[in-house]
Amino acid sequence: MELTNLTPHEIVVVGHDGRHLLTLPPSGTVARVATTEESLPSLAVDDQEIPVVRPTMGDVEGLPEPQDDVIYVVSRLVAEAAPRIRRDLVCPGPLVRDDAGRPIGCRGLSYVGRGTGPVAGRVGPVPEVVIQSATSTNGRWGLDLVAPEGTELPAEGRLEDLGKKAGRRVFRHIPAETGVWTIFAGDAEVVEGTPATVAVQMGLQSYRVATILRVRPGGVWRSFGYKRRGSWYHMLTPDGRVEEVPAHVIARAMARPEACPEPPEPEENVMADALRRAGLI
Repeated sequence: MELTNLTPHEIVVVGHDGRHLLTLPPSGTVARVATTEESLPSLAVDDQEIPVVRPTMGDVEGLPEPQDDVIYVVSRLVAEAAPRIRRDLVCPGPLVRDDAGRPIGCRGLSYVGRGTGPVAGRVGPVPEVVIQSATSTNGRWGLDLVAPEGTELPAEGRLEDLGKKAGRRVFRHIPAETGVWTIFAGDAEVVEGTPATVAVQMGLQSYRVATILRVRPGGVWRSFGYKRRGSWYHMLTPDGRVEEVPAHVIARAMARPEACPEPPEPEENVMADALRRAGLI
């Protein structure tokens, strides 16, 4: 097995006891995550304008194709941003310091991919598993969502209806760059006018409900508590995260301005003529 260092720095690996295990020099190839920055209003501190930016992570660059008997050592940022089918990536473990506080290396290597551990070379198809499910109170029916092992919701891709199996309605999530995310929720309804739809909703007895949503960034939905005694609004962000939205923000966004009523035309009669002559209308 060969370890190839795709970072720009030398990596010193130590064991749990602090003993030196190996040193990995840079390979000359550096894997990075492309980043763009949006300028935000600066901060005034001690008569100085401190620039502020919002970084947005893009695709991984400089990552070689999988090779037999090769495990690539990359930064944690690269490991987390790389396609989840890649199982040949590890990153430096926790930083280790000496008694004086100086860094002396990393404690082993870390793996953040799917499966039970790193695998060199190309791997076969990732097995599909049930990643989310809900079952009726009596256990006779339910709703299952299957996807490649390691899939975390919300997840971008396509959704297939596989029909019923053993009394359960089954849907399959297929990862793909579609611009639409799959979300598994409880009792929920989409907010009209936002890019969100209900793929399926199933009652589960005892006032319980399971819902699969298909949402684009900017889509908003309302989640309900037990017996709908409480509710919360959620929105999908441009980077595929779910954030709670305060109800007053939703109400303000959905408010539609109404035209102010105009006063009625005065009736054409003697009284109206008199008032008009008097300058009162």
